[in-house]
Amino acid sequence: MKIILPLLFTFISYLSFQAQVVWSNECDNSSDWTFSNTSVPNLDWQITTSVNAAPLSAYQPLGFTTVGNGFFIIDSDAAGASATQNARMEIATPIDLSTNDNILLSFENAAQSFTDKRTVEVSGDNGVTWTEFVVSSDTNHILYATENPSTFTIDISAVAGGQSQVLIAFVYEGGNDHFWAIDDIKIYKKEANDLQLDQIYFGSMGNLGIPISYYTIRYNNENNVIKFGAIISNKGSNILSGIQAFLNINSGNFLDSASIASLQVGGVDTLYFDIQISDFDLNIGTNTCVVSLECDSIEFDEMNNADTIQINRNTSDEIWRINEVNDQLIYNYGNEYEVGLLYDNYLQPYEANGIIVRFSDLTEDYCLIFPKLYEYDLINNEFIFVQQGPDYNVSNLQAMNGGVISLLYDSPVLLDTNKTYLAALGTYGNFNNDFVLKGSDKAEGNTAFMYNGNNDWEWSP
Repeated sequence: MKIILPLLFTFISYLSFQAQVVWSNECDNSSDWTFSNTSVPNLDWQITTSVNAAPLSAYQPLGFTTVGNGFFIIDSDAAGASATQNARMEIATPIDLSTNDNILLSFENAAQSFTDKRTVEVSGDNGVTWTEFVVSSDTNHILYATENPSTFTIDISAVAGGQSQVLIAFVYEGGNDHFWAIDDIKIYKKEANDLQLDQIYFGSMGNLGIPISYYTIRYNNENNVIKFGAIISNKGSNILSGIQAFLNINSGNFLDSASIASLQVGGVDTLYFDIQISDFDLNIGTNTCVVSLECDSIEFDEMNNADTIQINRNTSDEIWRINEVNDQLIYNYGNEYEVGLLYDNYLQPYEANGIIVRFSDLTEDYCLIFPKLYEYDLINNEFIFVQQGPDYNVSNLQAMNGGVISLLYDSPVLLDTNKTYLAALGTYGNFNNDFVLKGSDKAEGNTAFMYNGNNDWEWSP
């Protein structure tokens, strides 16, 4: 029996330095594991000490903590274009967690792929039943690419907490889809009280009623009221109460606080500050924003209770809204597609000349792309075509030189006040991978769209 849980609901992006390790494996001895494989050809997980074993230069050398004594890797590229892969490695000896009810499974990994699936399976009854946690699965045309390395932590308390015969397994399914490397697997005790600041938000409530965060504060053209917020979560095993968030902008120039009575175990909430700030209140250039958290409970580790961001008040005509972190790739299997972000224009008509995009060197050489602009009809829920720019021929040489292109419309477009627009990039397809756009996982839900070539627009989740 297998239960599947998307990692969307279970992924935790932190690891407490003081957390107590109750079990670990440095991936340096294959006899610790058992292997099953139905791949064709029979390419399997292997242990290596070669730090350049990954097939992509961005992951050479691999940066695992104990990379020198070995790590696991499955190199899907080496299997060839016609390969199919289903490779599983499972810890050979059950792990006794009978005295640990609240636990986290953590591992370092590096990966990049197109159409494969990576999962962690956990059993609390010596393999009779398994619960599957999906690490990555190609479902939204987003290429999964980690940092080098990236640490994943999964709360396995519900499956393995208090159990004496716990098994864990790592499963790779795909074919000619780059690689997955794993090292330094650990099981930790979860802290009893652990309040975490996940993200500092600053932006405005868009015309759709959806908060849209800014990359910079645009001079005299964003909403005159800038909202600030703290996205928080409870990563501990106890309910937290008396939670307060404190905002400090430019060393005390603007101060505010927000609070909630309690936060359930695993709960996530956003605390918005009441302070009213306009772009004119901020300095031209850099502004420092600090947010910190407190609660009634004593926390063993408060390192994740505060964060600082630098906010730029921008006077140029270039940056409006942008995906801040380019850690994921967007594509459509060589078929045509358009993808874009919503933009709100508030205070005055504004002239838009085009878009700037960043792309991956996985882009097919000499594919054609174009900029496109739509007005979004909020009443009828329709995109109204405004203008399309000329075709642009992309070369891999440009990708190797940074992969940034400015695409201009046929003529400047005047964006009306209090309207919403979709600035999109399009490609015609007809190549193997075609145009591979670098994107981010930071776009708010329902503010990014993909047109799949079948007259269907897909909202971002």
